[in-house]
Amino acid sequence: MGAAMVVLRNIVWSLILSLVLGLILAPRAHAELVNIAILHTNDTCGRLESFYYRSTRPLGGVAKRAMFFQEKRRHGKLHWLTVDAGNRFGYTRMSYYFEGFLDTHMSNWLGYDAVGIGATDFIFGREVLEAREKESKAPFICTNVLDSATGKYIGEPFKIVDFAGFRVALMGLADTRIPDSYPTDFTRGLVFRDPEQVVSEWIPQLRGQSDVIMLLSTLPLQECIALADRHPEIAVIISGGEGAALQVPLKVGPALIVQAGKWGMNVGLLKVTFEGDSSGGYHLRYFDERLVPMDGKWVENTKFVQELSSYHERLDEKLGIVLGKIATDMPAIKVNSYETKLGDLFTDALRSATGADVALLDAGSFRDGLLAGAVTKGDLYRAYPGDALVMTGTVNGEDLRKILSQGAGMVGRDGFLQVSGATFGIYGANAYDVKVQGENVDPARLYRLAITDRMLEGFGSLTSMYLVRDVRPSGKLVREVVGDYLVEKREFTNEVEGRIAYYAEPPEEEVAVTEENPPEEVAPPEEKPTAGEGTKEPEAGAEVALPEAPEQPAEEGPLVAPPAEEPPGEYQVKTEEEVDTGLAPPSEPATLEEAAAAVEAPEQVPKIPSTLVGETSQVIEGVSYHFQVEQMQGEGEPLLSLKVTLTNNSDAFKLFDFPTSQHFDFAVFQEQKLLWQWSYNRYFVQAESSLRLDPGQSKTFVVHWDGMTNKKVPVSRGLYRFSALVTAVPEREISFTALFEPPLM
Repeated sequence: MGAAMVVLRNIVWSLILSLVLGLILAPRAHAELVNIAILHTNDTCGRLESFYYRSTRPLGGVAKRAMFFQEKRRHGKLHWLTVDAGNRFGYTRMSYYFEGFLDTHMSNWLGYDAVGIGATDFIFGREVLEAREKESKAPFICTNVLDSATGKYIGEPFKIVDFAGFRVALMGLADTRIPDSYPTDFTRGLVFRDPEQVVSEWIPQLRGQSDVIMLLSTLPLQECIALADRHPEIAVIISGGEGAALQVPLKVGPALIVQAGKWGMNVGLLKVTFEGDSSGGYHLRYFDERLVPMDGKWVENTKFVQELSSYHERLDEKLGIVLGKIATDMPAIKVNSYETKLGDLFTDALRSATGADVALLDAGSFRDGLLAGAVTKGDLYRAYPGDALVMTGTVNGEDLRKILSQGAGMVGRDGFLQVSGATFGIYGANAYDVKVQGENVDPARLYRLAITDRMLEGFGSLTSMYLVRDVRPSGKLVREVVGDYLVEKREFTNEVEGRIAYYAEPPEEEVAVTEENPPEEVAPPEEKPTAGEGTKEPEAGAEVALPEAPEQPAEEGPLVAPPAEEPPGEYQVKTEEEVDTGLAPPSEPATLEEAAAAVEAPEQVPKIPSTLVGETSQVIEGVSYHFQVEQMQGEGEPLLSLKVTLTNNSDAFKLFDFPTSQHFDFAVFQEQKLLWQWSYNRYFVQAESSLRLDPGQSKTFVVHWDGMTNKKVPVSRGLYRFSALVTAVPEREISFTALFEPPLM
């Protein structure tokens, strides 16, 4: 009897243990899998129509995006969510001249569920943004921007999207630096709250109303990472604001961070699977992200194309508005070398609008001139199509000299400066005799400067712009400011005033030299501004006047004729080799003939034993740029050979337009310091030329370097950045960093 009781007790305990283990190990009865596909974009910046960008076929545009959305949404087994992180409005014609209306209209057609807010969405100011929000079918989600007086949010603080009982909460965060990018009126009355504080307040509220929390953000990426790290409740962050593309999602704890890239060139497709139930919560079980290029694979939706086309006539009406009249033609052909009427008009307009002492504009932003007669908005757009915004700042007199000197060292290039409110002379890539409004520049005095945001970012290699302090935005495009100036003047005429002069010999004054622009010993021929366009160019064959004997007349002599182009399809390496490595001492300055011969005369380069220092390749708009540096082994030969080869890999010919006789340049840097530049001490004539490359055709430029700086100082073992520049419009630069060890002598 006792044994039977023991057996029975063991059986009972076994059953209890099995039941307990079953309850622990068995899956929850209501656990489910939820599949969601997220179509996401960011930083489209007004790119409504397809465009070319380093491609042979059009990219982006809402018509291609519509076809992609339509194709993907046919798959009914997924819940589809379509969102944009922000920065939808931009400075393109279709977006800017309709103040974001078309961007909102097309987003309605595309079926977005929610959109975030970024910096470019404020380019028309708060009132226009609020008007666009009312027109949008998809709510503008922004949780950290609200009216300081009423507490009302710009748009909605959140949105709950219900997928058959599975609830997704969407929050939105805008960059708190947005007010710094615009005049006060653009964001007046708005408070941009700290994102961390906002997320900490809202997540507890949203957890009770949703199963998953997602975030639309135009914060810097590092701030998104920090938020994901501190708040594991966030499942997905759709990020924007930096124009970046994350090829794979960033995984920060349980959260995913994705970015599709700028201008709508890609659409992000993120597929996620959540597992769990409403009582115990959901967690991410699976994800897959692809960035799908909106390229030639996707045709354009006819309905969208026709809708955009219907606004072209209205756009033409807006661009056809006459702003004023000019008395004479204002060509742009010499804007990168001399003072011009066009440059004077634009810089005078900037100085007038901002009240600055001096206004500067880089030559690279000008694309066309203006013809005498009526000037329309469209004319200004063609002359200055970039989206450069007018900025103001302060700079002392000594730093103003440095900025002007850097521009003076870029004759024939994008960084050459047009100027208002100041005059100066150029000798040896430096600015001399600088005057501000007729008075000698005071090195210690602070001057107010009008420039552009592109210049502050270093466009045109204007690295000296970091010297500008107390930068303030105006909120206006350059062409808008010029348009207002013409409206005020009604009828405008001007002549070049001698703001920029070229000196044939060094002036007596001493000028502080920037590291970016070491002094040169030889200057271009003396040239005086005329009442026409800019400064008169030297006659072909005229020899550069020497500083030691400026009174010696120049000798006449023909320039070396350029070699005939090779027949299409043939490959022939052409070497363009400097005569004396561009380092002629002051007593033996480079002449115009030598410079022209160095650029245009092909030479047969003997084969010399060499070792590879480094190389790199880059493909831009169908053209391959291969840059190679070799160390020569032959005794008495130049130390390094620098060679860049252009190859047309496309199926159409490529045309390179050169504004001067210079077609290329090479340079060597150590960190940010320029040590050697091939074009140093060379003078190039202001003569336009072009280079045509047929499909499969190549062109090679080669120079030699003796391993010394432009100051004749030997370089030592170390890491150097080697740079090759093709000086066409636009310029193309390719570079790499490599270890160079000069041989022991």
